[in-house]
Amino acid sequence: MPDRDKRYRKRYAMEIPVSVRWRDRSGHARDATGKTKNMSPFGAFLVCDSRIEKGCAIDVHFNAPIALGGCIPSRIFASGTVVRGVAEEEHAASHGHGVMFDHFSFARL
Repeated sequence: MPDRDKRYRKRYAMEIPVSVRWRDRSGHARDATGKTKNMSPFGAFLVCDSRIEKGCAIDVHFNAPIALGGCIPSRIFASGTVVRGVAEEEHAASHGHGVMFDHFSFARL
């Protein structure tokens, strides 16, 4: 695997709105909103309105339609760890985060 790409699985380009919750170093609950740039069941790259420190455990909620004989409103729940952070050049107030999931599930709304 090349050093420049630390992903273990292929990710797929998709923009889905997300809400993220985590605890900062002082233990305060924090929330952010944003969107995915790409994702797989094992990880995602999230662009958020807040910076989340590398190593933070996060909970992510996605609302997404899933095509199962039609379009079914669903919510995706994931938890994981921020494994890298990068500045987003497209928007000065945005922060990019590479996230590796340790739990990923779907629920119908």
